[in-house]
Amino acid sequence: MSENIWNDLLDANRPTPSENETTIIISAQTSSVLKTCMKLIFGISLNDVTLDTVSYTCKVVPNMTKNGDPITLHIYTVALPLSEPILDSLRIFFDGNSTAYKWVFLLDWVHSDKKTWIKDLYTSFTILEDKNMHWVTEGSCSVICGNAEHIQYLERASPHWNSYKIEFVTQTLRSFCLLKACGLFSLSEGMNDQFALEILRILLAEERIRPSEFIELESLFIPYRSDSVGKIKTLNEEFPVNEVLSQLFIKGKYENIVPGEVTKSQDDEDTSSPSISHDLKFEVDVQKELAALYEKQKVSMRSETNFHKPLPEDYNNIFTSYED
Repeated sequence: MSENIWNDLLDANRPTPSENETTIIISAQTSSVLKTCMKLIFGISLNDVTLDTVSYTCKVVPNMTKNGDPITLHIYTVALPLSEPILDSLRIFFDGNSTAYKWVFLLDWVHSDKKTWIKDLYTSFTILEDKNMHWVTEGSCSVICGNAEHIQYLERASPHWNSYKIEFVTQTLRSFCLLKACGLFSLSEGMNDQFALEILRILLAEERIRPSEFIELESLFIPYRSDSVGKIKTLNEEFPVNEVLSQLFIKGKYENIVPGEVTKSQDDEDTSSPSISHDLKFEVDVQKELAALYEKQKVSMRSETNFHKPLPEDYNNIFTSYED
């Protein structure tokens, strides 16, 4: 009885949908990157953000259609990866009359474990497909890599990363989005308003002005249908584009090549960690370990610094060394 009352209440207060309304579901890895996304793309400042439950906000965006009409956005935020309980909760708020549903899968270059990115995306898409939900259509999904300005830090300062691994992650994401018919974009704190507006236009299926960007990792702009197998293979013809959805690739290649979760403080050798003593900081054994790490990094790089555009032969080295 109580369930019927709840459903009746929702139906009575659900706004009548129109052609100028869009429902956007953002599935985010962290609350930090969600706040950044909401501020830069939607112009919404959030104070308290939680991904433990389904959250909702509404925004009217003026002058977004060809006729200059406003578009009303109904924005729901949930955690990534998606789960069946999350989708069951969302189903309560959705009906079959909405004019458009858009899905955004929000990754975080700073606070998330890059090793799990493809697994989390694969899990989320699989659950959506298994549920056979009518609000997921071809081209309705986008993957956004937030805090992309952190890529420079990883390349220059982290001993766990180099340009080859970062480019491998990017090629994998591009391949995943190509096979799953969705767009791929980068989101940075320093991005200009026009770039953010162009991403919003894509999410709303409006005509875009900005050309696609495949090279600059901090400003990737790859809408649905703008990428191809040939473009992805530009840097490495041997990259297995059509295999990235297989468990053999995800667990056998991607998760072996991509470093696990490493925070910035760990990369900076944070001596506040209880496992590291100030008395041990200058012991000979530690110096030997640092020297060995330096030599290993020096051998793996192809120039004086690892902050450079990778060459095709660099990828051949990656697949050779990690597949052995």
